[in-house]
Order: sequence, then structure tokens, then C-alpha cells
Amino acid sequence: MKPSRWITWTGFIGVMVVAAAMTGLALTVRHAILRERRAADTGSAVAVAGYLSLVTPVGPGGSDYQLAALLSSANTIAANTAWTGHIQVAWRSAPLLRDSIDLTPLDPATSALLNDGYATAHVTRAGREISLAPLLDHDQWNSVGWVGVWNSLPVEPIPSGVRWIGIMTVIATLFAVHLAQPGHSSRRRWTSASLAVVAMLLLTLEAGQSVQSAARLSTDVILNRGRMLAQRAATIPQVNENDIDRVLAGARATRIAGQLPADSVRRVMKGDVPAAVSEVALRSGNTLQFSMLPREAELETFWAVMFGWVGLFGLGLGFTAWAGAAQGQRRTFRETMVAWGFIAPAMVHLVVFSLGPLLFAVYLSFHRWGLIEPVRPFVGLSNFREVLGDPRFWHSLGVTALYTLYVPLTMAVALAAALALDRSGVRIRLARGVLFLPFISSVVAVALVWQWMLQADFGLINAGLAAIGVTGPDWLGNPRTALLSVMLLSIWVQLGYQMMIFLAGLQGIPGVYHDAARVDGAGAWQRFRRITLPLLRPTILFVLVTGTISSFQVFTYVSVMTEGGPARATEVVVFRIYQEAWEFLRFGTASVMSLVLLATLLLATWLQFRWLGRKVELV
Repeated sequence: MKPSRWITWTGFIGVMVVAAAMTGLALTVRHAILRERRAADTGSAVAVAGYLSLVTPVGPGGSDYQLAALLSSANTIAANTAWTGHIQVAWRSAPLLRDSIDLTPLDPATSALLNDGYATAHVTRAGREISLAPLLDHDQWNSVGWVGVWNSLPVEPIPSGVRWIGIMTVIATLFAVHLAQPGHSSRRRWTSASLAVVAMLLLTLEAGQSVQSAARLSTDVILNRGRMLAQRAATIPQVNENDIDRVLAGARATRIAGQLPADSVRRVMKGDVPAAVSEVALRSGNTLQFSMLPREAELETFWAVMFGWVGLFGLGLGFTAWAGAAQGQRRTFRETMVAWGFIAPAMVHLVVFSLGPLLFAVYLSFHRWGLIEPVRPFVGLSNFREVLGDPRFWHSLGVTALYTLYVPLTMAVALAAALALDRSGVRIRLARGVLFLPFISSVVAVALVWQWMLQADFGLINAGLAAIGVTGPDWLGNPRTALLSVMLLSIWVQLGYQMMIFLAGLQGIPGVYHDAARVDGAGAWQRFRRITLPLLRPTILFVLVTGTISSFQVFTYVSVMTEGGPARATEVVVFRIYQEAWEFLRFGTASVMSLVLLATLLLATWLQFRWLGRKVELV
């Protein structure tokens, strides 16, 4: 049977998604390779500019350079057989090297950027992208020219992995078209689609390795060239050793006494951060060590994008296979599409505001991430070891668990109130409203009112106790009563909400059950124990789970009333996370704390469902 138009269009959408995912993968790999080429060229240009400013004698006027000496130094670098790639040096926008590409004239925006003296730029000449770095005067204040470098990274512009992805794009598109056709069993379709996703994942890993290698090579090129030029500058007597770190402006320079320099770039760990180091011997006998974060350690975003394309490829292929299997079932297809149309807004909301932040927190937990730090390196499990070995964090988690004990107490009081108010009448409705009012009031306003009521000297509660001859304690200033005070506030706020939930559960129990029990001679306690309580188990489970989750997330009451004190008696885990992130600016460890809190809540919820869930199913 010839497929109808709606099947053709659904299959076409899936095929286009598959082709887009493969194309995006190829473009991502190509962009990453070109970015590493640009980084190697930029680092080399900065090193050459720094070297020339060190070794070139000062010209007339005290800040510019001797033009002949500058030309000689530039020719020496260009003629060095160890220098891969090409360079061009310009003096006052005039090119100095005859055997190189003339990069002039530069457009006004690029010239202005280089004249600022603190930024690099990029231009395209003869199909090549060339990185430019400003050549500063002897005082390192004004730009007197620029250095251009290109083809520093000895890799092909379009690696073979990208070409293979291009070939696989055509094959995957044809495969998706094949899946969209009728005549295949569902099992065969999904098996083929799963194998294709696995092949796509393997191809992604292979392509990613080429980018990883290019990033590692880019780091080696930057450090090796910087070391070569710095070592040459260190042998010139008129060069000040304190200025040699100018050659590698993007690396951290450290002077080490009594150590011989290594003759190659090394990867080491400095604390919990990976580093690539290169060393130069100084005339004083010391060693100047340059260190920088390896570029291969900064590819997390690249890998996230790559696996995102794999996910999109899987979704497109799965949609194509489903569309092909749905041919001849037009009604089922329409019902499914309508259902997904209704679900889609909620799914988008969950992905953007729940799943997205969760994944970002996982990403942060493996990095040393701060708002003021320019480098946010990957530190592996270092944040986890620090948090899990922090007694203060476990103390805050214990305080939170102790605070959570207010939940069952509130449930008992709320159930008693619901039983007492499960009737009609104006006074009953008024009492319900009064009990429910704290829950819908402003949280900050409620906390401020209770903070005033609990004041030791002029608080309402202690004034009432004094009227009957009792001296009230310092509720919020005493470590023994501070957490209890916050728990009492939470009971007062949550009582009305839980009461309304229990009222709904009570009113959902058919009255005939109680009538039959009365006929059989059952008393009030027996009716509550044998009828009301078992039928309220679903409600009890809901209130217990939501109350526990809410108690572990308490923050405003503590922040307004006690700020975690006194003596950290009310320092709950969310307040501890807030301090770690926004006071100490350590978002990596704060994210680990959030993930531990998430795991704790998942475990607590699972235990509650395991304890009450089976009993609920039996009702």
C-alpha cells in the first residue's frame, strides 16, 4: 500500500534530524580543530612579540627599537629550522620579512585592537587565517607594530575524521530513509536503530580523539616555542632575567632554585589541577618554570556538544523508526502526536529548569569553579573528597535530619485538627481559614514576626511567661533552644496545609464504612484504627514524603532568624550550601553538597515508599 502524505512528512522530519545531527557533529569537530590551530598561532605570535621586545636594543628616543636589530631578530626566528609554520613582523604597519605574506593593510577595527596593546586579532589572507599579536615598545606601554603567525600546528585543516563523518552522514541519511519505509518488523527496526546509535557513538569518540590530540599538540607548540625563545633570550647578557616571563604571557612563571630544567613539555598535577610545564635555565643558575592549564583539559564543553549530537541522532533515528512502523495506523499516530503535544510544554519546562540545572551542577562538581577565577580547571573527584571529609558539612546534614523530626509531629497535630474540623458550620470554616493562613503568608514576614516574638528581652513569648512568673530562655541565642524555635515556627506554618490535605483524605472515605462499623458496635477509636487510618495511608504517604523533602530544603527561616547560629546550632545543609557558593564563591564544592543532598532525599523517599508503599497498595 502506498504510504499517505502524513507518513511521508513524519519520516522526512526524522531523516532531516538525523542528517542535521551528523552535519552538526562534523562542523563541531572542524571548528574545534581550527580553534586549536588558532590557539597555537596566537600563543606563538605572543611569544615572538615578547621575545623581540626583550632582545631588540632600544632605538633613539628611549622606547622604540633599532629597526635593523629588529629585522635581524625576526629573520633569525623565521630561518630557524625548528620553527614550523610562518611568521611576519610589521613595524609601524610596514612588513619587515620579504619572503612572507604581506598582511597589510589591516582593517581599521583590527588596527585599533592591536594598537591597544593588550589584545590579539585574526585576519584572513590567501585563504589562511593568521593570528596577530601586538609588538609593544620597550616600556610595554604602546604598540609599535605587530607579529603575525600561521600554520603553527602541523595538522591538516580538515582531518580525516571529519571527512569520515561526512561520508557517514550520507550513509546515515540513507539508512534513516530505509527505516521510514514500511515492510520491516518493529523488532528489526529498533535493533537496526540501536546498532546505528552505537556506531555513531564510536564515531564520535574517534573524532573526539583527533580533537584531543590537536589540543595536546597545541599546548606543546605554545610551550615549546616559548621555551625556545625564552632560553635564547636568557643567554643574552643585556636581557633582564626578571622580564623573561614576558615571552609566555599566558603562562604562570615560577623561579626554582637549584633545579636543572627538563628538555621537554611535561604534564604534572599542581595540587588538584593538571598543568603543562616547560622550563628554562637562567644565567643565575636558577630555573624558570612556565606552567599553563593544558588545552586538552578544557574540552568539557566540546564533549558535551558532541554527545548532544549523539543524543539528537538517536532521537531522530528513533522517531524515524517509529514513523515507519506507524504506517497504516493513522489513528494511533494522531492520538500519540496529540498526547505528546500536551506533554511537550511540561517536558520543556522540566528539561530547562530541572534537568538542565542538575546537569550543570554535576558539571560544576568536577571543576574548581569561582566567579572571580579566570581559570576553572577540571579537578576530578577532588571536590567530592573535600566535601565528604568536611566535618562541618556532616554537622549541617545532621542538624537538618534533626530538624526534619518536626514533620511527623506536625502530621499528628494536623490529623487531630482535621478530625476535629471534619464537619460543617461557619465557625468550623473560620477555624480552618485561621489555621491555613500562615501557610499562604510571606515566608520572610512570618520569620520576622517570630523573630520578634522570640526575643529574649522584649519578645511576646517571654513577656507572657513573665506574666505568670516564669523566666523565659533566650530562644534564638541559646544553642539548645534555637533549632527547637525554628521547628516550632515550621509546625505553626505547615499545620494548616497538612490539615487541609488530611481533610481532603477524610472526606474521600465513604460514610457507609463508619455507619456499618457503628452498627457492629465499634467505638470511635476502633473506627479510627480499623477504617480511617488504613484508608488514609495514601494521604499519609504523600504528606510524609512532601514534608520531608520540604524540611531538607529549609533556608529562609534560618537565614532570617539565626543565620545558622548560635554556634552553628541551626546551620542546616541548604544554608551551608548557600554560604559555600555565595560567600566563599566555591561553586564546585557547593554543587557536590547539593548532589549529596539530592542523594539523601532520594534515599529517604525510597525508604518511605518502601515502608508505606506496600501498605498503600494493599488498601
